[in-house]
Amino acid sequence: MAGRIVLVDFWASWCAPCKASFSAYARLQETYASRGVVILAVSVDENPGDFAAFVRRLRPPFATVRDRGQLLVRSVDVPVMPTSYLLGRDGKVRYVHAGFRGDRTERDLRREIDVLLGEPAPPS
Repeated sequence: MAGRIVLVDFWASWCAPCKASFSAYARLQETYASRGVVILAVSVDENPGDFAAFVRRLRPPFATVRDRGQLLVRSVDVPVMPTSYLLGRDGKVRYVHAGFRGDRTERDLRREIDVLLGEPAPPS
């Protein structure tokens, strides 16, 4: 995903704010996908059935995966569910959102994505 802006969100099916965040990420997907922004939602659910039911119910328009052994979530040291990491085109984490605070988080993410989109792409 070199050269793209990536939003990586860690979530769990049992997390109420996670469910709310998916609606906001769907709107971000609609606005920014054509401009090279990628959203990846990483579930920490241990039970694959819980993960599948959540995804089936919400039908997110962005990629979702399950961190089956919770290796990624442990290596990143995610503080709370949900937590999102916004990476610049250089692949470095530029912004972190621990928790989801509705419209405020969505506004902040839009502002941050706009800033990142305004930066020049790194040389290849």
